[in-house]
Amino acid sequence: MRFQGKVAIVTGGSRGMGWAIAHALAMEGATVALIARNTETGNEAAAQIEADGGKAFFLQADVSKRDQVLRAVSETIRRLGRVDILVNNAGIHKRAPFDQETRSDWLLLFEVNVLGTVFPSQAVVPHMVEQGRRTYRAHLIQGGCGRGARSRCLQRIQGSGALHDSGYGGGLGYS
Repeated sequence: MRFQGKVAIVTGGSRGMGWAIAHALAMEGATVALIARNTETGNEAAAQIEADGGKAFFLQADVSKRDQVLRAVSETIRRLGRVDILVNNAGIHKRAPFDQETRSDWLLLFEVNVLGTVFPSQAVVPHMVEQGRRTYRAHLIQGGCGRGARSRCLQRIQGSGALHDSGYGGGLGYS
């Protein structure tokens, strides 16, 4: 089992690609914290992973809300003592004709798809540093609109030296 004894957080882990990633990590030995907005689907997803022989639990949070993300990461660390893997999977895409999308639509897209990657990464990196990690890899897995913007945002954070200037010394990897 490749991830035996590892602790993973998967945002958007209650359904779709996020659930598939969380399930795969759990089947390979990781204990997985599923973070999503919908409590019902989140609890069902964690229960299914447990029924399949994995270890998982659900924490309700909206990744576009920094305080909710901090609470979920803190609760994961309280329960399990650390975080080894972060999968920033949560994202949205409104299916509407481009010329009918509103400013509010675009702001929500930015908040969830960009800040919803930044906030979990910011919450987890200090704990990885405490664990002695020298490299921090947040796997950015996002389909549809927002993937390019999110990657460019993180490239700017990495290129700015923000982690180095903060005394972390390592780098933020993304894929």
